[in-house]
Amino acid sequence: MTLSVRGTTTQTRLRFVSRGAAAIVMGAGMVCVSAASSAAAGAPVGPVKATITIAAVGSIDGTSFFTALHNGIFRQWGLDAKIIVEPTGVEVMNEVASGAAEFGDVGADPLLTSVAKGLPLRIIADNHGTATLSYYAENQAIVAGPGTGITDIASLKGKKIGVALNTDAVGYLQSLLEQNHLSLSNVTLVNMTPADGVTALARKSVDAIATFEPWPSAALLEVKGSRVVIEGHSKTWYDPGVIVSSESYLSAHPAVAEAFLAAVAQSEKYVRSHLSEGAMIATQWITGLKPAVATRAIHYVTFDMRMSKLVVNGLQGYMVPFLEKTGAISGKFNVSSAMDTSFMVAVQKARPQFFTGLPPIPSGDVLP
Repeated sequence: MTLSVRGTTTQTRLRFVSRGAAAIVMGAGMVCVSAASSAAAGAPVGPVKATITIAAVGSIDGTSFFTALHNGIFRQWGLDAKIIVEPTGVEVMNEVASGAAEFGDVGADPLLTSVAKGLPLRIIADNHGTATLSYYAENQAIVAGPGTGITDIASLKGKKIGVALNTDAVGYLQSLLEQNHLSLSNVTLVNMTPADGVTALARKSVDAIATFEPWPSAALLEVKGSRVVIEGHSKTWYDPGVIVSSESYLSAHPAVAEAFLAAVAQSEKYVRSHLSEGAMIATQWITGLKPAVATRAIHYVTFDMRMSKLVVNGLQGYMVPFLEKTGAISGKFNVSSAMDTSFMVAVQKARPQFFTGLPPIPSGDVLP
């Protein structure tokens, strides 16, 4: 569809590609590049003049991108921005790796898996998450269907769980099962998109779904008799949405990367104090997202994009061991090799007003 947003014609496309069939565009090999930010080089974080494309997953997490475009914030930073909406992070990574998009948002799980296999992308910020804790899963939930007898995690044993394989939702489910002395082998996973999971729950073809917002909210509001098994509450899982770019783009355009992150940070501050408005903006971008669902879902997303030692530690301490254990990553993997925090740290230092209202990062966990 084509949306006219404040005078900017922005095309969005939603297309489902089977995760088993989706091929990630791979580079010849990962080259560790430490792209020096403009602030680190002495230049202030300020507006630029650039045309960019942002690939976003069609979930409530993308509200900060949608709002930045809708409210003209990208324009304020000299960015002529276009947003492409994709069904999953696989397509987003394809767009950024191929150069079709300069920036994207994706779950940390598929991103780290792909970087470990040679995809030359770097995490430059969180899209949603927390910089003050080393665990985070607030936007994820398990919802049980009507008449299933599921009341807690232990009662998932032997049940069919709808989940998008190769996404963060699997890790979230596994972390909760393991806390209850169970494993993925104790349940039957049924691969499906988050949207199809809601339909499957209504048709009783699965007993429960493990997914991320806005789909838990959609299930609870649209499937009569469905119930929350758990929302968030995993202290052994750190699963932020991350903002990524390619190593080559960051090296060539550090000032644009900083301007983009500053614009998103400004947008996130606005969204944090205008959640209902942000939810309504999101409904213009996510096909089939109803206002009531968006309004509920957005309260389960923490819009904190800051980088800290706790972010690095959470990914290294919880996400990486999970990926190594499941075979997604072979051998030992240092999460720092997939990150370049310099751009976000520069924005945090230059524009502290964009982060007011968020809990302060503990002094010992502030990145230099």
